[in-house]
Amino acid sequence: MNLYFSPMACSLATRIALYEAGARSEFTQVDTRAKRTIDGSDFLTIAPMGQVPVLHTDDGILLTENTAVLQYVADRFPHAELAPPSGPERARLQQWLGFIGTELHKAIFIALLDPRAPEGAKTYAREKIPLRFGVLERHLTEHDFLLDRFSVADAYLAAILNWAPFVGLDLARWSAVQEYHKRLLKRPSIEKAVGEEWRMYQEEQRQRQLAKISSGGAMTKPAYTTTARVKGGRAGGQGRITSGELELQLQLPKELGGPGGAPNPEQLFAIGYAACFESVLSILGQRMKITADDAVIDSTVALIPIENGRFKLSVALDISLPSVADAQEAADLVRKADQICPYSNAVRGNIEVALAVNGAPLGEQKVPAQAS
Repeated sequence: MNLYFSPMACSLATRIALYEAGARSEFTQVDTRAKRTIDGSDFLTIAPMGQVPVLHTDDGILLTENTAVLQYVADRFPHAELAPPSGPERARLQQWLGFIGTELHKAIFIALLDPRAPEGAKTYAREKIPLRFGVLERHLTEHDFLLDRFSVADAYLAAILNWAPFVGLDLARWSAVQEYHKRLLKRPSIEKAVGEEWRMYQEEQRQRQLAKISSGGAMTKPAYTTTARVKGGRAGGQGRITSGELELQLQLPKELGGPGGAPNPEQLFAIGYAACFESVLSILGQRMKITADDAVIDSTVALIPIENGRFKLSVALDISLPSVADAQEAADLVRKADQICPYSNAVRGNIEVALAVNGAPLGEQKVPAQAS
């Protein structure tokens, strides 16, 4: 048995059901945007709609659609009691699977999660929320599960409710629904499935972002990547580059109540930003026939308290260009470097950055306060 899935998609429900049943299964990850499996195969040859889940059964059948796949798993492993065998209770299971699939998954979340959906479609979907979540709230006020015990319908609903934070839907408005979801997330099969897929989802998003940044928008292979691992946080933690070039102890500065005496994240950021900016200055200087190889940058990073116990960062780069006497020429070079430097492009619109060259401020790029 092989489940084709995408991390944190609705196929999570089938993973949960398989874990509940203690079933042995293979799992093949799918990029539903590229319509490719993780090994690069064309997913459309497996699923013409390009959607998950797809379950390749031991009998060689390819099953699609949540309601079919989930009931197949329940019937294939009857000892797990994930679905009533027949009769009115089976009809009630199908009723809940239909409600989740059509009234929640399709009617609400598809439009809200799709960045290409027009605002009118999103407004229409939001208007459907109160009635449908009201139905859930009334039922779950009196029941622990959708049926008399945990079923594949609960697995499906757990997967769908995980999407609420991604569309700005606060489950606290429906206390019974919220408590139900919290309770399900503690169930061993769901805790395991969500934990595994959440890590895969984060890695998938990281790779997509790296590819997008490196190409200026197109999804291509990054020119360079590096990975660091930190254990223990900024107060006494340890950080190391996983390839082995750097390992260091981290410590809170005295200004934040720590002992100091070891690097902190703001110091490392200050060095990285300045080093990158200075390299760009040197390259641009060569192109513009300006001597910038002797540039020196004093990089100041500030951690600034804002409301509600949050913090934001600000940066000041004080750039010295000893060989560039013309003030306008120096300012033009720094402005061009600021447009090219990867650090500048990463923080633009999020962090206040003040630039100065040869003692003359170039002004600040001011943005609204953001939490760090």
